[in-house]
Amino acid sequence: IKREKGVFVVEGENIERIYKKINISTDEGIMKLASILNKMGVEDALKKNGIKDGDTVRIVDFEFEYYE
Repeated sequence: IKREKGVFVVEGENIERIYKKINISTDEGIMKLASILNKMGVEDALKKNGIKDGDTVRIVDFEFEYYE
């Protein structure tokens, strides 16, 4: 995880591979991605890097606002 112009960027080969396999155009897909990332410790890593509600997170080409 790195910060880039106020955006938390989540990257890595595993993250990209998982992201490409999930259809994020559906609510179910977004929930699945969130669940997998949580199991991988991404949310904990974001918190350790100082993320706050309303901050932007980018995974590959998908950006969203973080809310705990």
